[in-house]
Amino acid sequence: MDGRALIFESKRVRRVSNASFLRSAWTPRMSLNSETTAFELACADRLSGWSVVEVIGWLIDPNTRGQTFAEFVLSLGTTLRQKGAPTVRVRLSARTVEEPIVGWSSIWHFGRKFEPKRAGLPGFVETDAYRGSPIETVDITGEAYRARLERGIQPDAHRVLHELAESGLTDYLVVPVPMPCQTKASLSLATDRLGGFNDNDMKKFGVLAALMGTCSSAIESAKYEQHEDQIGGEE
Repeated sequence: MDGRALIFESKRVRRVSNASFLRSAWTPRMSLNSETTAFELACADRLSGWSVVEVIGWLIDPNTRGQTFAEFVLSLGTTLRQKGAPTVRVRLSARTVEEPIVGWSSIWHFGRKFEPKRAGLPGFVETDAYRGSPIETVDITGEAYRARLERGIQPDAHRVLHELAESGLTDYLVVPVPMPCQTKASLSLATDRLGGFNDNDMKKFGVLAALMGTCSSAIESAKYEQHEDQIGGEE
């Protein structure tokens, strides 16, 4: 980020001009690379609906940073729901940049069994599950991807979009997570709410994802674990 605030709209990112920086948004425990993020956080917290600041409070807690990858995702999904976010599915995915490329993810479902570990072994980036998926698109472009599932899916769309729509989800968003290391990460969120995510939800999710790199140790912890199950992009 370069002194501009991010507002996510559909599949593109629109940048808006800076306003006065609100230093009241800072907390000593936040390790941020840009003052803009604190400004975005202050602005997002003034929006109606669930409080992203309360979720950030959980994010920057030292206990959160010490969690394993699976614990982090489970806690993230639970915290978002407890704070009033309309999410019913949360997935955090990460992959190495250097060869051999390996990936890992966990998926939290509201009211369903938690999926703690999905591992992408070397070569997974060439599988049909990953190629052409929303996660691959975000990995390549570095921009948010949104699919309003309740409006219908094109017949040739990636299979994960059809699967998500068939499961009753109405809106799906994948947001890049900036990392301070050689790892690519993305946050996927979905809802079954009629009408999908609203504009305020989108802005808050953007701020949350921008700050998640502060927990890079938790996100990267799975890279050092023994992976047994091969996955693709969004199964």
